[in-house]
Amino acid sequence: MAQRTIVIRTWIVVVFSIFLVCLIVFFCNLMNNRHVRLTKYRFASEDLPKEFDGFKVMVISDYHNSRFYDQIGDYMKQTEPDLILLTGDLTELPDNKINNLEKLIERVPENTQVMAVSGNHESESTRYDYIVHTLREWNVQVLENEATDVWRGDQHIKIIGLKDPGNATRKIGESKIEEMKWFVNGCLYDDADCFSILACHRANLYPFFKDLNTNLMLSGHLHGGIVRLPGLGGMVGENMELHPDYTYGEYDEGHTKMIVSRGCDYNLLKMRVFNGPEVLLVTLRSER
Repeated sequence: MAQRTIVIRTWIVVVFSIFLVCLIVFFCNLMNNRHVRLTKYRFASEDLPKEFDGFKVMVISDYHNSRFYDQIGDYMKQTEPDLILLTGDLTELPDNKINNLEKLIERVPENTQVMAVSGNHESESTRYDYIVHTLREWNVQVLENEATDVWRGDQHIKIIGLKDPGNATRKIGESKIEEMKWFVNGCLYDDADCFSILACHRANLYPFFKDLNTNLMLSGHLHGGIVRLPGLGGMVGENMELHPDYTYGEYDEGHTKMIVSRGCDYNLLKMRVFNGPEVLLVTLRSER
């Protein structure tokens, strides 16, 4: 009887210990999800004009109208980026509210250029035109399959923005992919030697774009894989496939290199695990 009591007590202690550990991990992860990190990258290229050496691009992806405007605003003040690039999913389906997005834009330092491309949460929304119109009223340059030049003295770099093709749950057709590639190549047809950045929401399109004539692709979309495990990386893809590619970090598989953001949303229904929200600061360097 005494031995049975000891076994029962041991099991109670084990179960309680496991529960306590799980509770601690849950609350630590919850707090981790409430704090946005600033992840810094350095991207060097011989194609970059020396006038742009040290040029800083802040990448804000998958914001989803979250409440991180103060934290991100502080990073803007601290780092003084030359360009803020919003790489899609600034809002959240189905209502696509923009109240917190407006607070984010209000915190952009004066005279700082802001550009944006759409994500699937914009392209699939009935409010798409309204969102784009409002962003432009806020002096955000929305690139809907457009390219624009940024100048320093008599030198420039090119920012190419792809409009999201819509419907994240369906495979994008080959004809649409070719159309997107044709557009990017067309932007560089008369300016082939120009350093260029491709802003595209969907990092998982990288295999189709990695051999284009662009230098750097900046993306998001996969939220770091939602759950990140040591040695395994991101675990959940856009259609719930396991262990997807291109969830976070740097990729170098072709002429075009890519840097992917984990995004900076806060969603208890899609809880991040070991995968806190972030914004990126990419500093361009000229190798000369």
